[in-house]
Amino acid sequence: MQSPAAAHQVFSIRIVALDHYQAPPTPGLDVTFSSLEGTSVDLVPIVRVFGSTPAGQRVCLHLHQAFPYFYVPYSDDLPTDPAEAAHFLRRLALAINTAMNMSGGMAATAAAAAAAQPFAPNTSAAAAAG
Repeated sequence: MQSPAAAHQVFSIRIVALDHYQAPPTPGLDVTFSSLEGTSVDLVPIVRVFGSTPAGQRVCLHLHQAFPYFYVPYSDDLPTDPAEAAHFLRRLALAINTAMNMSGGMAATAAAAAAAQPFAPNTSAAAAAG
């Protein structure tokens, strides 16, 4: 039988520095498919933590599944129909990815560049109803 202390082992690191890099995903460890974009994931963010343990051992920890995020308010003038909202969000995600890739010196794909065009709601349903 395991002691209560052994069941709650903690790995402690005194953080000296952090950085991050992009790498191909490791199947079983990283996300390999984007349900939002409907494509496989080519690169994932990995945070690297440099530090030491309480015993003085040097550590370089590669932290997977730490995804950057930010809040974007979804205002009332944006699509409310689920299909149109999903289309808008996919285009927004592709536009953000394109901007991030361009700022990182990576060439944007033609599909991502096309997704950066302004959203035009489907007006045929509204015209038919009116």
